[in-house]
Amino acid sequence: MSAAKEIVIVEHNEEHSLNASKEAGSNGSGDPTGTPAVGAGCPTAVRRRLPDERHSLTHHFSVGGQEGYVTVGLYEDGLPGELFIRMAKEGSTVSGLMDSFATAVSLALQYGVPLLWQACHNNGNQKDQIMRRR
Repeated sequence: MSAAKEIVIVEHNEEHSLNASKEAGSNGSGDPTGTPAVGAGCPTAVRRRLPDERHSLTHHFSVGGQEGYVTVGLYEDGLPGELFIRMAKEGSTVSGLMDSFATAVSLALQYGVPLLWQACHNNGNQKDQIMRRR
């Protein structure tokens, strides 16, 4: 690439980044990062914590030679609020992946994300396809 083309590309990128930073700060919040201010039309998430003592269900599973236990902690009204997945092989990659997945599902449940919505989006299916199977 010639030096003249490189200069034009660099100048164009600088103009683009300057325009992008101006647009990001123009959301009315006065924040140069472009994130909207709290309460500026954005709903706030409220975490519903589980009680210290709660009911739970534990189920043993074996899938593809991987064994483990799934424990679901329940709210007083019987809705799921947390998920633990214990794999038989501690320290394995699958065990770490399942711990991370269970933490993400647990936090989503506590912030009010429906379990059916999570199942659809983590599986790659659309909600209406899952609902039709019922």
